[in-house]
Amino acid sequence: MKTALITGGATRLGRIMALHLAAQGYAIALHYNTSAGAAQQTAAEIRALGLRCEIFAQDLTAEGAAIALFSEIQQKMGTVEVLLNNAAIFERDTLQTLGLQSFLQHQHVNLLSPLLLMRAFAQQENIKNACIINMLDQKMHRPDSDFLSYTLSKIGLGSATTMLAADFAPHIRVNGIALGAIIPAPTQRESHFNAMRENTPLGIGASVEDVCRALDFLLQSPSLTGQIITIDGGAWLGTTH
Repeated sequence: MKTALITGGATRLGRIMALHLAAQGYAIALHYNTSAGAAQQTAAEIRALGLRCEIFAQDLTAEGAAIALFSEIQQKMGTVEVLLNNAAIFERDTLQTLGLQSFLQHQHVNLLSPLLLMRAFAQQENIKNACIINMLDQKMHRPDSDFLSYTLSKIGLGSATTMLAADFAPHIRVNGIALGAIIPAPTQRESHFNAMRENTPLGIGASVEDVCRALDFLLQSPSLTGQIITIDGGAWLGTTH
């Protein structure tokens, strides 16, 4: 049984992907920060499938947290074959409202921690046929100045995806999935979310099922590395249907 580490795996899309990978037969190392109850519930659902799920709490804004997280997972679960960098901070700021603390928190969770986790992942002994998938954002293709700190962090992680794919070959593949409007943000009005999805070239946005199919494709394609699949209904094209 292969083990998959999913950061931010207790809620929202992370939870959906954790359940999906468990259904494919993976043992799940489920990271969370503050969502302890949701993590326990997700783990219980995975265990009900007869599969292993262990939960690990770490605040990825803390110095050394990513390294400590991976070390704890290795000690408890052994080799990790799949790393899914999903945890992220997503808060609005612009150049006018930019502050040091918020900027650094976005970079720490969304960029630095994935980099440190990828390094620890690649340093495992005898690692072969392994896969890293970085969850990105379609905003990296058409960046604008809202959500400035967040967008810059995802642009950085997207660049790291292609850079490290070359460094980690041939035993580790590195790919990404850039998302559009999949699930409403916690504070987003449903009407605004629906309008975003309708105002895409395909007029439908994208679904969690699309994301899971992309996840399967990346995991099951041994010749695919350094690629980013964008799932957003064509929103990155910048036109409407």
